[in-house]
Amino acid sequence: TPCEHSFPTRRSSDLDEVIKELNTWTVMKLRKFARVFNDLSISGTQISKANKRKLVDEIFEHYERS
Repeated sequence: TPCEHSFPTRRSSDLDEVIKELNTWTVMKLRKFARVFNDLSISGTQISKANKRKLVDEIFEHYERS
C-alpha cells in the first residue's frame, strides 16, 4: 500500500545517513515501514511490540543485505 511518508530507498548508499534518519522517526512510523519488508527476522505481532532500537536494527540489517 502506498505510504505518505518519504522513506529511504536503495539508492541511499550511505547507511549511516539512513540510520540517522530512521532514528528521527516515531516508533509508529518505523513499524509501518518495517511491515513493507518480507525479509526481516521479525514480523506481525513482533513488529507491533518492537521498540525503536529493535526496529531500526532490523531495517538496518535489511539494507546491509541489499
